[in-house]
Amino acid sequence: MQGVSSEDVGAIFERLIKEVEADRGFVAYGGDGRKRMEIEVSHNLTEEETRRLLSLLADGNDFETGRPSILYDSSLDARFSPAGAYSLMVTPFGNRERIEGYLYLDRQKGKEPFLDKEFELFYYLSERVAKVISEKRQRELERANQGLRQRLTVQGVVPEEIITQNGEMLEILRKVDRSKDYKTTVLIKGESGTGKELIAQRIHFTSLRNTKRLISINCGAIPDDLFEAEFFGCEKGAFTGAAPRKGLIEEADGGTLFLDEVGNLSLSHQAKLLRVLEDGRLRRVGGNRERGVDVRVIVATNKDLTEEVKKGRFREDLYYRLNTIVLGLPPLRERRDDIRLLAQYFLDIYSRQFKKRLGAITEEALRLLERCPWPGNVRELKNEMERAVLLAEGGWITSEQLSERIRAREPLEKEGYKALEVVSLEEAERAHILRVLEHTGWKKVEACSVLGVSRPTLNRKMEKYHIEGRKSVR
Repeated sequence: MQGVSSEDVGAIFERLIKEVEADRGFVAYGGDGRKRMEIEVSHNLTEEETRRLLSLLADGNDFETGRPSILYDSSLDARFSPAGAYSLMVTPFGNRERIEGYLYLDRQKGKEPFLDKEFELFYYLSERVAKVISEKRQRELERANQGLRQRLTVQGVVPEEIITQNGEMLEILRKVDRSKDYKTTVLIKGESGTGKELIAQRIHFTSLRNTKRLISINCGAIPDDLFEAEFFGCEKGAFTGAAPRKGLIEEADGGTLFLDEVGNLSLSHQAKLLRVLEDGRLRRVGGNRERGVDVRVIVATNKDLTEEVKKGRFREDLYYRLNTIVLGLPPLRERRDDIRLLAQYFLDIYSRQFKKRLGAITEEALRLLERCPWPGNVRELKNEMERAVLLAEGGWITSEQLSERIRAREPLEKEGYKALEVVSLEEAERAHILRVLEHTGWKKVEACSVLGVSRPTLNRKMEKYHIEGRKSVR
């Protein structure tokens, strides 16, 4: 295989087809499920036939990820015989947690089965295909991140990078890139600290609207009596001391409006937001004329809006208006393949910020980070790494620099994340707040940082769910 370029998956595949005398085959990759995979190259298969084989492979999940396998006779596996395959060889790409692609070859009925000599060549070339795909995906990620770094807003800020090699997150980024230049509303769902605002920034900064403003609003932080003036602006005399000014929606004209915690809006404010989304017009408080606005709206929530609709706390018509492009961000505990990457990224950032020469993180410390459930998600990991860099002495981050609660954590499976009970949203929120409070030693300042909420919000939640705080908390 000397001289095969990193882009030449097709050349490797065609050589493999020829030398093992396969009747059919394909290479597919790009996600953690058959519907998300892109067919890179195929031989004697229609797209429908390839999708059917991908479905059979994904549903069975009997082949060891990362290792080539051979099935000499498909009568030993009833799934493949109806698909016309008699003898087949397959390599699932990915890791123990997620299958990200397949290399598949078969011979049809009436042909001789594959033998060990063909399997040896398949084994060797599978490694080449896996390496090429890995390099290609890494370049795609680097190009995307480089493009994002080069985008500046009129406010003069650069958005944070989204650091990931996780298949589900990469698919979300591809979905973002495909939809970034359209005005369609985007709904971003995910727990606190999963990066919802970073996704909103990526959509804006890589879109055709990036020369205009991105206005971010935390819907839970604006008092009800100030909502209309803040959102829609006001005219002189609208209330005592009022002067004419634009609201936040007008400030975003031509750009993007990001509404975080949209589930916290009252029903009356939801109705006003819906009118702007449908008509593209607003009226300032105290004004008598309507103004047109051109904004792309992105909303985010950590609530289950379908449940909020059922309970009468969220308007059904607004939900359907927002539920166009939906991006569900996985919690960090479901992105364990990203923890080492993120930890090193934050180490590099804070080493430069604090002017420390730190090279890496010890394996013991990395294992502790990987087994933590991270109820505060990436935000919590970021805070942990900032602390570790501040405390570090010498050239390494060791377990000694990690907080006691990280060193004392039980593995994920013992945290109850592997098989969660089916509970109501309120029960889940109460359990999550309790878990974070225990995680931080009942220190409310730290708990607020992990949860991404203000101290008054945490106090209200604790009162609502009858969570008794310790006398020593602060």
